[in-house]
Formats: sequence, C-alpha cells, structure tokens
Amino acid sequence: MRNSVKTTTPSSAKDYWRTSDQAYRDACYLCGVDDFNVDVAADDGNKKCAAYISEQADSLRIDWFLGDFANAWCNPPFSRKVEFLQKAYSERKRGLICMMLPYEPCTTWWRENIDGKATIVYVPDGRYNFLHPETGKQMSGVPFSAAFIVFTSLVSPTHYVQFKRGIGRDRGMSSHRHCSP
Repeated sequence: MRNSVKTTTPSSAKDYWRTSDQAYRDACYLCGVDDFNVDVAADDGNKKCAAYISEQADSLRIDWFLGDFANAWCNPPFSRKVEFLQKAYSERKRGLICMMLPYEPCTTWWRENIDGKATIVYVPDGRYNFLHPETGKQMSGVPFSAAFIVFTSLVSPTHYVQFKRGIGRDRGMSSHRHCSP
C-alpha cells in the first residue's frame, strides 16, 4: 500500500500557489523564449507576464492566442489541471504552451492528457518551491515534484527530457513581469 503525502495546505489555498522566479526562468530557457507572451491562469498578484487571463475572464472559455501572442505560460489551479490540459491540447496548433504541473506519470489523468499529446515533458532534478498565495514568501517542503509540459503543433510521441534546476538562471531576462510581444 502506498503512503499518501500529507499536506498542511488548506484545500481553499491549493489553487493559488505562485510560481517561483527560478521555475519560470527555467521554463523560459527550456522553451527558447525570453518571456512567455501571456499567462493564461493568473491574477494581478501572481502573473508572470504583462498580459494575462484572470480567473474572472475564464481562460477555459476564451482563446489564448490573441494578436501577436505566439506562446503561453500556465501554472493552472491544482483542482482544474485536467481542464487546463484539455484546453492546452486544443490550443496547441496556434502556439507553444508550457504548463507547470505535478509530475505524476503513473496517474490516469497524466496518461490520458499528456502521454502522446504533449510534445515534450521537462523533468527537473528535484522539486521547485512555490510562493505563498498571500504573502509571496517562498515555501519549502513541497510534497510533490513538478514538471514542465510543452504542447506544440508537432505530432510525435511525447519526449521526456531531464534537466538540472537553475538552468535558466543566467538567462538575460529584463523582468519577469514584461513579456515579449
């Protein structure tokens, strides 16, 4: 019998953990962009891009690639990860999408929505810390590993690539708040 991981995070807060700058820089580096054009699951306090789609705007119901947007960043609400994966798959022909999700390849949700659909899964050498949704303070002891799932218009088997966290640290990003058009 598998031991389940215990968490002290209240259920109401699990959807709002923020992405660390290190994780975002690594994702940019791995996807070959200085910044992503739009953050599709954000709010004014946790956005990684100047352009973002808020919870109120409901990115599951609107196009992710408006105007000159060519790529998108997504750290989706934990409770809605499958819905965001399905939306990413439907949007993939219009641009590159990088999602940060729990690395759980043995689960049904993973096998049905990532294997054979995502182009690349970047698997880090350890766990990323997230930021507290209210204070922005880095929280350690994350009880799960995360990976970057990349969707593109390429049709191929899903490729798994391991990498060392911090790979994007030397990337010359002017600011994580300003995305390239």
